[in-house]
Amino acid sequence: MSNRFENVRVEKTTGLGRKLSFDVPQTVVAETFNLYFQDVQKQVALKGFRKGKAPINVIRQMYTDSVKEDVAKHLARTGFYKAVEEQKLELIGSPEFHFEDPSEGKDFTVSAQFEVRPEVKLKKFEGLSVKKEKLEVDNKFMDQTIQQLRSYKDTFEDVLEDRAAVEGDQVILDFEGSTSEGLFEGGSSKDFKLKLGSKMMIPGFEDGVLGMKVGQEKTITVKFPTDYGAGNLAGKDAQFKINLNKIQKLIPGELGEEIFKIYEVTDESELRAKINETQEKQERKRIQDQFQDRLLKTLVRENPVDVPVSLLEDQKKLLIDDFVERMKKEGLLADQIEDYLKKWDSEFQKTASEMIQGSFLVDALAEKFSLGCGPEDLDKKYQEYSEQVKMPLEKVRAHHEEDQKRLQRLAYLITEQKVISFLESKSKVQEVPGSEFKDEK
Repeated sequence: MSNRFENVRVEKTTGLGRKLSFDVPQTVVAETFNLYFQDVQKQVALKGFRKGKAPINVIRQMYTDSVKEDVAKHLARTGFYKAVEEQKLELIGSPEFHFEDPSEGKDFTVSAQFEVRPEVKLKKFEGLSVKKEKLEVDNKFMDQTIQQLRSYKDTFEDVLEDRAAVEGDQVILDFEGSTSEGLFEGGSSKDFKLKLGSKMMIPGFEDGVLGMKVGQEKTITVKFPTDYGAGNLAGKDAQFKINLNKIQKLIPGELGEEIFKIYEVTDESELRAKINETQEKQERKRIQDQFQDRLLKTLVRENPVDVPVSLLEDQKKLLIDDFVERMKKEGLLADQIEDYLKKWDSEFQKTASEMIQGSFLVDALAEKFSLGCGPEDLDKKYQEYSEQVKMPLEKVRAHHEEDQKRLQRLAYLITEQKVISFLESKSKVQEVPGSEFKDEK
């Protein structure tokens, strides 16, 4: 390296770990101290001297200890990144520096530990055997959607005849719940509306209401699920005293202009066609997303790459944080989430490793076959986003280009898509029924 730093040593520690050491000559250390002292001299006002006019030897006596850390960090970082550049090392993450306090009268020795980018060897990326789900769109989803849209217009009217409650009815009831420990919070309600068949209550509750008549009182026994959100009730038996106040029968709603307007159609036939088109589009995307995941995992299996420990820890943490947030939204308690994290720790580790290896392989293939993201690719994606969100093109562009991390993320996603398209064109793709992938859905 330059004459400001000497004796650069690079040692391999473990895996992708490296240790880089170098010495800074005493003359350079003294020169750096002097630069910092001069900077302090310009800024401080000492008693008896005008600001910026205190003698440098006085500054040195008073501020040596306070500038040591700044001098050390400056020398360490400057020397380290110069050495990394000259040694042609591809750094991953941030280095961990080790050094003692510098002194003007002696050389300064620095060492830093870090990881380097792994070497990627492309062994097999053509002819990969990957299964892909066959697109199968039936009318079940469409019928359910139409029924749901109609249900928004459902009404209920009181049942006047003397009959029992049946599935599909809406009942209005009072209930009071208790366990062997007595009444529990949230277990009682007055004039509670419940549509029988909605399964909104714990298993067994609706079954107990079916067959009841207006004015009837009844006590039923049910068991809370073991994974119930309130941990103090999970798995416990409970008794509910129920008083049925009213039974209301369903008057099914009908599709109308209001719903047609929302979907920008004129009649039910067009609505069904639009729902079918939307479902097919969603299914194609889901199938392609899952196929791409399998394709990258197959690529990783055929072309394993060493994984930097620091990246693995960071990626695993991101996966866990995302999982925890989703579980909280679903109502799971902290101890339940902790149990899941322990149970699936190895899966988080494996997924994080596959994701990192996949990213290195995508980069290598993009470089080998010139599949990187160019300005024209970004322009095309901006236009696509603009049409999707109905936002002016320049606003979409500014949104991405004002944030470097966001722009880099978009560029990588474009590159990844180009690489996946390339791999798919070179792979042996076998279409199979969706039943083979039921655990992925």
